[in-house]
Amino acid sequence: MTLLISLMTFSKDYQIIQKSEDGRYYLDENTVILLADYIKKLEDLNSNYQMQISNLEEQVANLKELISAYEDEINNLRNENQSLKREIESLSWQRTTLGVVAAVAVGAVIILFLK
Repeated sequence: MTLLISLMTFSKDYQIIQKSEDGRYYLDENTVILLADYIKKLEDLNSNYQMQISNLEEQVANLKELISAYEDEINNLRNENQSLKREIESLSWQRTTLGVVAAVAVGAVIILFLK
């Protein structure tokens, strides 16, 4: 319908639609062939766009999977980071305890030698 309206709009300049002597409008054979070719090109473009849309949808799905995998990896790394922080804190307390014990032991040895 839209195609016919646009054809009628441009018919004066391009003579796409012909007017017969009895007042009826018609398309000549050449115009019908051109329109058929144009419709075929539109169909080809449509199928091409559908393939592109399908490819893009696959890419989006793959990217979503990749994002999910990265989010899992981030969560694993966060958990590992927290575990390492707890281990560092534990080792820090052990080092402090060993330092205090060593200081007391050195002090006791010094006191024994001084007596």
